[in-house]
Amino acid sequence: MKPVRTTQLLLLLILVLAFTLSYVFYAGPFYSFDDHLYLGYAHQVLSGTFNPGETQYAYGFLFPIAIAASFLAFGIGPLSAVIPTFMAFIALILLTFLLGRELYSENLGLLAAFFVVTAPFVIEYTTRVLPDMAIGAVATMSIYVLAIAHKNESEKSRYFYLIAGGLAMLTIYFKLIGLAFALFFFLAALLSTYLRFNLKKDLFIKQRSKVIVSRTGLAFLTIGIIAVGIIYLSAFYFSTGNPLGELSSYGEHQNAISPTNLSSNIGTLGITFSIVAAPNFGVQLASIPDPQVYSMGFLLIFALIATFIGIKRKDANVAFLSIIFWGFFLYLFFGSVTISAYHMITVITRYFIAVAAPLSILAAYFVLSIGNVFAVAFKKTGFAVIVLVFVAILLYANLQIYGSIYYYNKAISGDSTVMSYAVSYFNTIQTKSDLLINDNNSYEYMNFLSENGNAQYVPNMSVLQIYHTNTLKSQIANACLTNNAYMMVVVDNFTTNNYDILSSPIVWPKNCSPIRVAVFNDTAAASNTPQGQFLINATLYKISNN
Repeated sequence: MKPVRTTQLLLLLILVLAFTLSYVFYAGPFYSFDDHLYLGYAHQVLSGTFNPGETQYAYGFLFPIAIAASFLAFGIGPLSAVIPTFMAFIALILLTFLLGRELYSENLGLLAAFFVVTAPFVIEYTTRVLPDMAIGAVATMSIYVLAIAHKNESEKSRYFYLIAGGLAMLTIYFKLIGLAFALFFFLAALLSTYLRFNLKKDLFIKQRSKVIVSRTGLAFLTIGIIAVGIIYLSAFYFSTGNPLGELSSYGEHQNAISPTNLSSNIGTLGITFSIVAAPNFGVQLASIPDPQVYSMGFLLIFALIATFIGIKRKDANVAFLSIIFWGFFLYLFFGSVTISAYHMITVITRYFIAVAAPLSILAAYFVLSIGNVFAVAFKKTGFAVIVLVFVAILLYANLQIYGSIYYYNKAISGDSTVMSYAVSYFNTIQTKSDLLINDNNSYEYMNFLSENGNAQYVPNMSVLQIYHTNTLKSQIANACLTNNAYMMVVVDNFTTNNYDILSSPIVWPKNCSPIRVAVFNDTAAASNTPQGQFLINATLYKISNN
């Protein structure tokens, strides 16, 4: 075992790296996509109007509550909005280390924690308002509690099993994909119980297992899963009169907004398993591509080899982690998003944050296994060299993905920062006499860091994004039909080279009397991206018609 100070120092360095990478890849809450929905729910929590049964996205109701708590503690703003996600990220790192140390060694725990910190599918989302990081932290905690339950075969240990099962099921309180984790967590525990009582005892001589579950432990684990599931359904029964609420239609809703098929998912699987590949930009946000699906490369390859090594060694810990990870992994590609009908899941790489710890521990298991082979011949020097070589290969393969994530997050965070400035300013001047201008973007911008998510009471800015002249003229004309309302013109080059539109003043209809009340820009977001110079500017007008 390493000296305590060395372990603590290395873990501290990993945490410093986590803070550094989160700063470098800072995204902040996006004003579109799912972020603004969770922000809206958080404001509803604060105003007492939140109803989890109103929409399928709200079924993970613990996350909006966490955001609301952060707003209460630190005020409403971009940083306070991402604090729950970042705290979950730090918890995921620490829990991965603790789990790796509990199952194997401090070396493995440290390496696994490092893999979590540097995984592109994790680091891209450390400052987004999305629940995936919280799922990963709670899921890892459930495995860790199960591992320490094995320490004492006493009456007290049964409560650890109860807690472990409850935590596994608690993941659905953040997002419904947690149900897949709970399923394979239970199946892994079930297999573990079977191995304990139906195979020879010498099966585990080569590796003392920490996840072998007794029959009593399995019973309490099952009770924990069922109890937390019943509480979840009861919450919707009392709020909507139906324990399933809109849960049964969730898959149809998801399939409608992001349909997929077997061929598409097999293609995504190929990208995910590729060694070195550019991200697949499934969503093109104007000229700034959104890296939603990309290679998990060597991390997956390492984990796959570790699974075979573990099976060869008859290592029950590896078997347990492999069932959880590979079961969850394959379910995302070939399982159904709903039980009412078979609708395949549109896979986004961030979904794997839920099982980032098992994946990283398996990958670290492989690397250290190879390192130990070389340590026999070359002692500590050979071990260190081999580990560093594998780490270097992993990081090098991710360089292109890191670049794509960096430019995307930097670009979009600039737009989000400007929007937060504007909404904050708007909240100080709004009055109930101001009219709401309804346009296609009104719901998104209304909820983005607004102090109230209720459209009935919150006036809104009409946001005009400069895409082309005809769209601009049409939106301005519609806005000018109202009176005593606010309109914001957002100027950016998402669609590339639109500055010719801005070279001449905006032509306002004769019936409009706009007053420019504020100008917002984000100079920090100006950078040379692969798509060209990126600048954000927004002007807020008060409109009166004659």
